Amino acid sequence: MRIAYLGDRLLVAYNEVGFLRTDVESICRIGRSTKTQSEKQIGEKGIGFKSVFKIADIVFISSGYYTFKFDRSEGNLGMVTPEWVDVFPADVLSGYTSILLYIRKDVDQSMLRQEMQEMDPRYLLFLKNLRAIQIGMTNSEGADLDITLTRTENTKSIQSQWVSTLTYSYRREDEENLQKQRYFVSRHIAKDLPKEPKRGSRTTSYIFLAFPIPEAIDGKPKTQQVYAFLPIRDFGFTVRLSSLLFAFTLIFP
Repeated sequence: MRIAYLGDRLLVAYNEVGFLRTDVESICRIGRSTKTQSEKQIGEKGIGFKSVFKIADIVFISSGYYTFKFDRSEGNLGMVTPEWVDVFPADVLSGYTSILLYIRKDVDQSMLRQEMQEMDPRYLLFLKNLRAIQIGMTNSEGADLDITLTRTENTKSIQSQWVSTLTYSYRREDEENLQKQRYFVSRHIAKDLPKEPKRGSRTTSYIFLAFPIPEAIDGKPKTQQVYAFLPIRDFGFTVRLSSLLFAFTLIFP
């Protein structure tokens, strides 16, 4: 995924197969999600995309054979009724879906830039189809920033436990910073879930637990986020390092 801050516009692009007709119909309506049968995805309510209008007045989408826009100034119908356009008003990458948001005037863009600059690489632990996020922007001081978040898994991974390495690369004209953190990840399948009409016949769901592996025995543990694919809030529970190292040794001798 690539995110570029362009002043009063925000461009998001990600490589994928591109929209099908069902995807276009789903994004234009409420309660018509294409994710209802997947235990690895959320979004069965069909309202997630509409959240872009919290910061945008106009949204352009270019994906596959489709190029269209939504215009919030047209009222509520403008947020669900696509207007087909011939030209996407920004450079597009071949093989990428591109979404261009025209940011509303009442949005605090300094806060938006700050949130982009502080994006947490731990997001990648639970967004399993996403391996890297590249962020390009100009900060409030006028300096160009390039931020890259990546996730790699070890080659010795087994079915339900593995080690993920997250990297955070920050570069601007006069500064460069690279940080790495390894996480021990364990996957559990929750079964016999209660029935939910919006989730069809699904009765299972994945639960992931990820524990940071300190570089030193006396490394001070940090609080970690609890996620439902995206962060809920920061929790301050503590994990005993000796227990984690013992489990790590059993799985990766």
